[in-house]
Amino acid sequence: MPDYKIGTDDPPHPHDAGAGAWGSKPAELTKRAEKLEVQMHMGEFVILVGPDAARHMSHYLDNTGTDLTIRLRNMVNEVPSAKKLYAKELDRAKAFVQTLPDGTYNITSGSIDHGYDMESESRNWFFATGGYTVWGKGSARVATVGTMRTFTLTFEYKFYDRYNWDGGKKVVLFGFTITDDFMGEFHRQGLAKEYDCFGSISDTYSWSVAVPVAPPAPSPPGPPAPGPTPKGKTYTVVGGDSLSKIAQRFYGNPSQWNKIYLANKGVIGANPNLILPGQKLVIP
Repeated sequence: MPDYKIGTDDPPHPHDAGAGAWGSKPAELTKRAEKLEVQMHMGEFVILVGPDAARHMSHYLDNTGTDLTIRLRNMVNEVPSAKKLYAKELDRAKAFVQTLPDGTYNITSGSIDHGYDMESESRNWFFATGGYTVWGKGSARVATVGTMRTFTLTFEYKFYDRYNWDGGKKVVLFGFTITDDFMGEFHRQGLAKEYDCFGSISDTYSWSVAVPVAPPAPSPPGPPAPGPTPKGKTYTVVGGDSLSKIAQRFYGNPSQWNKIYLANKGVIGANPNLILPGQKLVIP
């Protein structure tokens, strides 16, 4: 799967060997006649196969070998698998952009992806292109506004294919079986020339996502609840105290007040209900 990165360089996009060296064999009269026969059927080729297939074939037979710019947007719109591959490449670019901090960037795919226009999807593009390579690149702007992150991506979808004949393949046209070797022989005899096909689509996309909100920090723990005061110590009476309250504090049982009273009768006096702030009591 292509990985996006910061940069502008296109990833390497090699092609297969094709029919071999152009003009490596002398042109034969029979091959010249066969080329003429193919050219005479180009009008039928447009009708029965499609305009792009005919355009690409004509460019091959023109024998210039110059690059050809394909109608890439048409291919993407007309071939379901090509449309799906475009959407997948765009999603990859968007996902990468969303990992970037605020700023402006040039991005590019680190590797190519491969597609194939099947005859069952489009006869026109099957004969025009067949297998091909694609990748993405573009410029992106990232900004945070309030609680939203906004992204703008000018996405360029790029296409490359070598119009050539590899051998070992064949198709049936006009009731005739035509092999890659038959078509490639025109190239080897210098009567036609293989060439590079390029294409590009550029569109701008804008979208926003909410900034993740961090959960509130937990409140610091409060002071521990007071527990029973350890036994065998003294206690200084405060306002509002009673022996039953002090017994609850030290023993967890208010009915133990009498134990405290008996240990401190000399301090408290004859009335256990009368204890005064500042009195120091022994807790037995």
